[in-house]
Amino acid sequence: MHTCAALLINADPPAHPLAVMKRLGHSSITVTYDTYGHLFPTLEGALTESLDRSYQAAQIAGRRC
Repeated sequence: MHTCAALLINADPPAHPLAVMKRLGHSSITVTYDTYGHLFPTLEGALTESLDRSYQAAQIAGRRC
């Protein structure tokens, strides 16, 4: 099961934690995070990059108005 979780989390794009929870049959997201949370930090960088792209796009759009 650990390999399955690792593959899902490290996929491109990464699986959402709720999708991992459901796929593995966990009773709650807490079980998923407690067991596989150490694999999720890679999502933090992707989230930061996505927010930065959105912010940059909003700044550019604001300058055009």
